[in-house]
Amino acid sequence: MNEPTVKGHPVDEHLLNRSAGYGALGRVIALAATLFMVAHAKGGEPPPRIERSWLGTGPGDRQFGYSVALSGPWAAVATDRSDESLLDRGSVRLYRIDAESDEEAAILRAPDRRWPDRFGAAMDFVGGELLIGAPMDAESGWDGGAAWHFTEEHGEWSAARRLLPARHAAGRRFGSSVSLDGEYAAVGAPRDDERGLDCGAVHLFRRKGSEWLEIQVVHAPDAGVADFFGSSVALHGDWLAVGAWGDDDVDEKCGAVWIFHRERGRWRPHQKLVPDRARGRDLFGWAIAFAGEDLIISACGADDNRGRVLVYRRTGRRWGMVERLQPETAQPEERFGFALDACGELLVIGSPLASGATTWSGRTSIYRRADVGWQELGSVDAGVEGWTQPTQFGWAVATDGRSCMVGRIDDADGIPEPGRAWLVSVPIPRGRIVDAPTRSRVREW
Repeated sequence: MNEPTVKGHPVDEHLLNRSAGYGALGRVIALAATLFMVAHAKGGEPPPRIERSWLGTGPGDRQFGYSVALSGPWAAVATDRSDESLLDRGSVRLYRIDAESDEEAAILRAPDRRWPDRFGAAMDFVGGELLIGAPMDAESGWDGGAAWHFTEEHGEWSAARRLLPARHAAGRRFGSSVSLDGEYAAVGAPRDDERGLDCGAVHLFRRKGSEWLEIQVVHAPDAGVADFFGSSVALHGDWLAVGAWGDDDVDEKCGAVWIFHRERGRWRPHQKLVPDRARGRDLFGWAIAFAGEDLIISACGADDNRGRVLVYRRTGRRWGMVERLQPETAQPEERFGFALDACGELLVIGSPLASGATTWSGRTSIYRRADVGWQELGSVDAGVEGWTQPTQFGWAVATDGRSCMVGRIDDADGIPEPGRAWLVSVPIPRGRIVDAPTRSRVREW
């Protein structure tokens, strides 16, 4: 039987499955919905659509999907469950997106841990390397945190290499954000108290053989109490961007992003970014990602928590704001920009508290770089699948420049449900050549 299409586009299998119970009427609904998506795809491109999904192991696996990462044939999904104990260390489950089975191909854990460590709260996936943060690791002090580096070769994953700061202390939440770029790695510790309570810090590491050596610690030059500097971090060549969503120079928790530049082997403060229209509780800097010469920054608390994403572009050595992104239909409390990721020509942004058919069903928006800026290709949601809890689709997002991933968690009261992660395909326009992207990106938490 030929696959049904609308104007040359295959009918979304996800819609067909959801409508199957309605017989012929259901197929009409699916065909009409696909026609609607095709008609409303931005820029005339085929719309993004859900390709497959992975489900947590049971109702108790509620945090499955609190962080996701994607690189080539590998999809990584973090969860706070590893064994069956009540006080459980986290794990990261790896799936092959080209496999027919939904079974995990590997499970990564921090070695020799017996306590909850939030392993996987932050991840950066670059080729066959995966950097994982565990901000609640207690090996060197309660909630001191740690980061772990894994490598893959011929389908097998190596034992972890641990990244630790030279001066470690409890409560710093080292590993809340991570970024990997070549031989360098950056790890955020947003509750570092060296310059004041919860001022934050970022630790820079350089690879030497199979080991990672700390080479520098950076703080905000204007560090203030509860800035949470290091809550998001991104490396790209000689540039380092650090989010501090608690910065209150303009107003309470309006947020800021510090840019550092590497000169003669040292990262030095270069420029502080604060938007012109900053307001209290904008949370500017909540999530950040480099995309070539663009730095993409979310302010998920802006506009009554509708959320806003700002694009900064480098001209010479200065960074200036060139674009603001926000869905036309954004409503208060959606938190557009709660999660974001960028790689190559793709940008994916999560709005986990957007309400559609149900409260907090969530939505994820996908953009492609165009000649005049970032062009929205469309938005995706999980649909109505009989969830008893809010879906929160878009709690976590990732892209490798070709496809996207979306995660959700269940953190509401009531009957527990397992989390889930989805793979979203992004069709390449006819006649367009997309090179294999290189990436420098960040995960936030």
